[in-house]
Amino acid sequence: MSYARTTYEAGLDIDYAIELHARHIKLYRHLRWICSLVFLVSGMAVFSNVAALGGNANWIGAVVALVAIIDHLIAPSSKVAQHADLKRQWCDLRSEKDRHKLEALDKRISVLTGADIHIISALEKPSYNANLRRHGKESYIRRLTPWEWFVSVLA
Repeated sequence: MSYARTTYEAGLDIDYAIELHARHIKLYRHLRWICSLVFLVSGMAVFSNVAALGGNANWIGAVVALVAIIDHLIAPSSKVAQHADLKRQWCDLRSEKDRHKLEALDKRISVLTGADIHIISALEKPSYNANLRRHGKESYIRRLTPWEWFVSVLA
């Protein structure tokens, strides 16, 4: 027996993608804020009494260096822009979904899903659950792992 996909399910997919990208935007904004905070605090430490830190100065320097490396590798500012652009495209598709047939919707969904952008897997299930709650389908909600819960709280 074959299963026929409905326009409602395509709409669910669109809303899920919007939720997923919104969570990525929030996560990367929070990461950018945390990195900026660490850099500001470490900059103030240079002008304060570093000698009072004693042996902890090496550890604090290592943490600051690690945050700088993570900030450079992740580049949260550029990720925010990429996810904001994709979220806008998904929102445009949602606003136009009533004017398209299912085949055309699926084709555009496929194009947007194939965009070359990093998706954090720990945000997929929380986004899925939020989308189901929004549509009144609480019985399908999945339990989060501790890691997924933690990343979801950060976002």
